[in-house]
Amino acid sequence: MEVLPSTPASSGVLSRRRLTELAPEPAWTTPEASPELLLNSSAALPRLLDAVRGAKQVVNISMYGWLDSGSGAELARAVEQKAREGVEVNIMLDGRGSMVGPFLRGTKLVASMRAAGINVIVNDSLIPIVDGPVDHCKLYSIDGRVGFLGGMNLSKTYDTWNDAMVTLDRDGAVNAGRDFLARWVSRGGTVSAINERLIVHPTQEPARDGTRILANHPGASAPITDAYYAAIATAKHRIWVETPFLGSQGLVDALKAAALRGVDVRLVTNGLKTNDAVPGANLLAAGFYAELMRAGVKVYQQAQMTHSKIMLADDVATVGSFNLTTRSEGKHFEIAAQSSAASLVASVGSMFDAHMGAGYLVTPEDLARPSQRFLTLLRTALKIQY
Repeated sequence: MEVLPSTPASSGVLSRRRLTELAPEPAWTTPEASPELLLNSSAALPRLLDAVRGAKQVVNISMYGWLDSGSGAELARAVEQKAREGVEVNIMLDGRGSMVGPFLRGTKLVASMRAAGINVIVNDSLIPIVDGPVDHCKLYSIDGRVGFLGGMNLSKTYDTWNDAMVTLDRDGAVNAGRDFLARWVSRGGTVSAINERLIVHPTQEPARDGTRILANHPGASAPITDAYYAAIATAKHRIWVETPFLGSQGLVDALKAAALRGVDVRLVTNGLKTNDAVPGANLLAAGFYAELMRAGVKVYQQAQMTHSKIMLADDVATVGSFNLTTRSEGKHFEIAAQSSAASLVASVGSMFDAHMGAGYLVTPEDLARPSQRFLTLLRTALKIQY
């Protein structure tokens, strides 16, 4: 993960040239406070609103998809009110995910936020090949004391999806905040004296709770990708993964190898009949089913769109914005939290039990259907990844 070195407190500004990479993470300690899994907007939104409304000094939010409807409208009004009260609010949006551009609906939301006194930076990714990498992160760091990250975007559409966020204590909020500021500065932003004092150079480093914050930065480092491959390669008992999108042959091959050595490998994802799902992505994902199942991987399709990005490898849980795609592996900015806290592992396990129980287990008979055979042949012949 990238962090920011300390700078003179009087300057309040951190230059892009002074960014450095964090040294390897220290060994994990026994968690003193457990991260909490928040499933779906119904659980996550009230906590996010409470945290924002309780902010005293600074709110830092990085969001891929934020539209002015449903949860997006509620959060927008909350951050605008805090800005009017004098709290510093910094928001980083992805132009593609939040539809910010000429004649696009997200432009009005950005204008409303700026009118309220919010500092807004838009990552220009409307045409990713031309404009640069997509920023797919969903991250909140508030007052350097509380934070959240995960897969949940903000809008009425996203509110109906199965999704997951995880809470961060002060240590997580500071480390996630440092990643936020690294991206903020790289896009022309400056670091205020408040963020300097609370995030970059706190008077006392917060106690570690055993949670690691991992962040993929295209062209620089990909610790989430490395962590996924390492966990899959070393797991002894189980690898359970929930992802909305499947498009990486490398990760598929890693899951197959784990299953072939006797690990209990299960994949929870969306199917061709999933409500609100992305049809093209589901068609591509279905093309991987045959090779996964031949290796012994169990594939569960969900009835309602799942947008959660979670892996449970033995007794380590990873929750974040990372999909099983080549884009998440190295082309998008992504963020995740990894923890072995017993209560979080139990919550994640219970979530998998519920989703697998409610889902549809794909069978060998399904693979023999003409439509499925066509998708398998098409993906294999064209070697499609995304």
